[in-house]
Amino acid sequence: MTTALAPEAATTLDAPPRSAHAGAIALLRQMEAVRDPKIARWRDLEAFIAPFSSNVRRLTQASEPAEDILDETIHYCRGTFKAFLGSAMTNPSRRWREWALAEKGLASESAGAKKWIYELNDRASTLHAQSNFYETMGWVYGEWPVFSTAVVLIEEDEADVFRYVPWEIGSYAIADDEKGEPLALSRRFTMTVRQIVRRFGTRANGMIDLTPFSGHIRELLRSKKWEAPVEVAHLICPNETPRPGSKLGKHLPIASYYWEWGRNEAESGPGGFLAHEGYHEWPAMVFRWARLSGDPWGTDAPGCQTLGAVKSAQLMESDILTMVEKQHKPSLVVPTGMVNISMLPAAVNKVDTVRGQQVGPLYQTLPGGIEQARNSQDRVAERIYSLWYTRLILAANARDSFSGSQGSSQPRTAEEIRQIGAERLQILGPVVQAAAPALRMGSEREFAIMARRGLLPPAPPEIEGQPLTIEYTSELAVAMRATGLSGLYEHGMRTAEMFRLTNAQEILDRTDWSEWAQETGERTGLPPNVLRTDDAVAAIVKAR
Repeated sequence: MTTALAPEAATTLDAPPRSAHAGAIALLRQMEAVRDPKIARWRDLEAFIAPFSSNVRRLTQASEPAEDILDETIHYCRGTFKAFLGSAMTNPSRRWREWALAEKGLASESAGAKKWIYELNDRASTLHAQSNFYETMGWVYGEWPVFSTAVVLIEEDEADVFRYVPWEIGSYAIADDEKGEPLALSRRFTMTVRQIVRRFGTRANGMIDLTPFSGHIRELLRSKKWEAPVEVAHLICPNETPRPGSKLGKHLPIASYYWEWGRNEAESGPGGFLAHEGYHEWPAMVFRWARLSGDPWGTDAPGCQTLGAVKSAQLMESDILTMVEKQHKPSLVVPTGMVNISMLPAAVNKVDTVRGQQVGPLYQTLPGGIEQARNSQDRVAERIYSLWYTRLILAANARDSFSGSQGSSQPRTAEEIRQIGAERLQILGPVVQAAAPALRMGSEREFAIMARRGLLPPAPPEIEGQPLTIEYTSELAVAMRATGLSGLYEHGMRTAEMFRLTNAQEILDRTDWSEWAQETGERTGLPPNVLRTDDAVAAIVKAR
């Protein structure tokens, strides 16, 4: 573990140790100093791409107002992408992740092992469904592609086992270890007095314990200001002094500190903290779209790539609206003798036509100007569609299910639609690779919680001590594994056709059809219980 990240660590080798409270504050400030140069960019991304779902400006106390949204292209693209990821990566209607035995062999092929794996995955899927997992992942799929980073804390919950807490961009900071894995998280956020009392001051018997609270919070309690906001800081980092076997949270491998921000140690609770807790394992999913060496933050997501185009689209829409207004309501030239003229519909104005008195526009708009501007805006919109994969995602939809030139009524064949869907999934498949580290963190945390709570099914003797691995079975993950599947299909169809024409048995004998069926089944994501084991197949062959 990295000593520099421990709140208890001294500033230099010969300096006296500082308190845990002072160390936590110092570490949080260091992490925020690394984060702060990115805030201006996040404000732009929020203003132009996610103005209704993020709080960067509020969290960072920005004074400038958010931009007015005039062109909604980006919201359509972002919403389409978010819905696609939810359906293709963590679809609640199908298993998108499965634990399996890492070592393939006789033990993994046994009926007991298969039954245990099936029951384990079934229980995990049930716990996901009854928790707020899918709701939180919907938030991730809206936040992550915009800001390139998203963080979700996984807390143990008495009722639902898992509780997922999304952290808003701008409220938290990240530190990595030497391998680029997340090592520490810090966060500053607002809680009401009522929430603070329920979270940190309520005992198991329902009585309120005022010990953790500063004088400020106690005064708010005496005044019954239950909804008053209080800024709270939270730091998660390695515990430099863990005590194996201890059941106390502060002795666990991962330390968790909560304290009231802006209050010194003397005027706060014991040690200056609202709570000094801990975790048995790393407790958060940290999503990062792409990585730069030495940078703990994600980069290069569609939101970052399209920010310039989105700004252009907003500016162009504003210009086009101005052009339309000038064309239909131009500035007028009015003779000095016609000051009281009325421009209302059906109004009657008395003028001296002999002197040529008339009202006219100050300028003439160029013919076709608005159409040219619209064409330019459409080209910008097409860039946004491309970088958010909108056309590709919708390629197999009903409105795109016709082949040939635009307006053709010739429907695509089922095979053409299947190929479009496969191409779409293979191009978007790398999104699974970007999400895999975060989903792995979440899976390891969930498995550990289930084990501590006795929610794992009893393991059969043949798999005792065997390591587990995580396999992703979502639509996108299966599409990535299906690379080369077309070759298997092509070989199968051509072999069958040649046998039909020649009736030569040696053509069929060239291929191990049992292995062919096993390979195609695994690549297409069939559940393990659908494919028979080698022993089961051998028994069937022997019985013939």
